[in-house]
Amino acid sequence: NYLTSMFTRADLFHVHWVDELVAGVRWPKHIIKVFLFLAYFILCKILRRPIVWTVHNIGAYEHNYPWLEKILWSVFLPRVNWAIHLCPESVKAIYGLTPTPPPGSVIWHCHYRSIYEPRSASDQTQRAPNSPFVFSSFGLIRPYKGFENLIRVFHSWNSQEAVLRIAGAPVFKESAQLVSEMTKLSDGDPRIKLDFRSLHTREIKDFVTASNVIVLPYRKLMNSGVAAVALSLGCPILGPAVGCILDYHQKLGSKWVLMYENELTVDDLKRAYDKFRSCDHSVPPDLEWMDPDRLAIETLELYQQLILNKQ
Repeated sequence: NYLTSMFTRADLFHVHWVDELVAGVRWPKHIIKVFLFLAYFILCKILRRPIVWTVHNIGAYEHNYPWLEKILWSVFLPRVNWAIHLCPESVKAIYGLTPTPPPGSVIWHCHYRSIYEPRSASDQTQRAPNSPFVFSSFGLIRPYKGFENLIRVFHSWNSQEAVLRIAGAPVFKESAQLVSEMTKLSDGDPRIKLDFRSLHTREIKDFVTASNVIVLPYRKLMNSGVAAVALSLGCPILGPAVGCILDYHQKLGSKWVLMYENELTVDDLKRAYDKFRSCDHSVPPDLEWMDPDRLAIETLELYQQLILNKQ
């Protein structure tokens, strides 16, 4: 892709997930990836292609190669023309990565209602009157997400009126140990169901629709596609009081977003149970500010301004 794009006319270079270049433990591969990326990145600057960076995360979540990360950010950040932040909290947090961040603006993470229709009132009324309260969590199985702590906390809560479901595929070699730990922690507790595979689009909708709350037990978080999917489908979330969760709470209130401080505890699960078992979520939240068509126009206008400024 790098080689092809060198000989292709392009007005700018828009990059996502820069931190993923140093994710995982396969160090020879990561060194090659980082230096290929930086070589192409510098070539773009020579060709006067503006660089746009969508800030998904503030640095890598698994710091396996701090020296390689240092090289990556020291070369990359000073040469970015514009940063797109997916939530206002990101604008503040980027100072934790560099004292002189690139200029930027907020273009919100989009909702997913063009893919998933929000659950309807009938989806909720179809549940059996005495059906258990469903805590759910899903997404790629990675160490920073704290799934093992969620299982440990739920297992210590003796409620027979709640169940926990976790679905997602492991992505790194070190995730095999995490899967083993999660399995051991849930062993013998029939209330806990684990599904270690990626869910298809329809399965994601069914998974979220059948949930009372989506839990984000993450130890680190800036933006979350899982939170955006849950809210798109009209399911409330329980997440740490950081990053986009703070912004979603400010926009939507505690009817849709419940927050916890530091690491998830049993008391946090109990609060979510007490709050959401009686809330009426038949009318989905207003997510007009996350409308993808509106955000696409904002992104296009940014492109046009950057291209105009380079001339």
